[in-house]
Amino acid sequence: MYLKTSRETKRLGTVTRSPLYFQFSETMTGVTTIRALGAEERLLSQQSNKVDANHRACFLLWAAKRWLGLRTDIIGVVITLAAGVAVVVGDIGAGAGLAITYALKLSESLSWTVRMHAEMEMSMNSGNISSKLLVIVNIATTQAGHVVERVLEYTKIEQEPAAVVEENMPAVNWPQKAKVKVRDLVIKYSTEAPAILTNLNITI
Repeated sequence: MYLKTSRETKRLGTVTRSPLYFQFSETMTGVTTIRALGAEERLLSQQSNKVDANHRACFLLWAAKRWLGLRTDIIGVVITLAAGVAVVVGDIGAGAGLAITYALKLSESLSWTVRMHAEMEMSMNSGNISSKLLVIVNIATTQAGHVVERVLEYTKIEQEPAAVVEENMPAVNWPQKAKVKVRDLVIKYSTEAPAILTNLNITI
């Protein structure tokens, strides 16, 4: 009963998780368009609904695991009780503690075995594997697109001039006199803006 229930709830969790990751990756790609259209609230509401649907499936799986834990604990108590009764009724002697210890270990091993068997069946679910691969491919494609876009932006940036231009360096013995003369100076706020001062000559 637990195996069938846990397998179906795990599949339900996988089915509800894939649209959640897919919308998240798509939102990362089109965040500029979403902001331009003012669709943040609508997409946030959709994402919240998908999160709630996935959490409901996860809660059902958690409840199934707790149900299994309760049943295995009850079986373990019965086994331990039977071992204790056998120790009291029978004349086991020095082996009493060993019998009770093995009874406790048996209940723990039973719970672990059932859970591992269920986890193996759930992990081999093809829908679970394919959805994870789909999410990984979507995220990798999105990140690769961002990297290529950023590299293309860098190739369009104008190269900065060198920090030191040898042709513009003053002479070694400069200045010989305390005098500065500026000729035909042109001042602009930016390279595209018109000149605010032209042909300015200053002698200091």
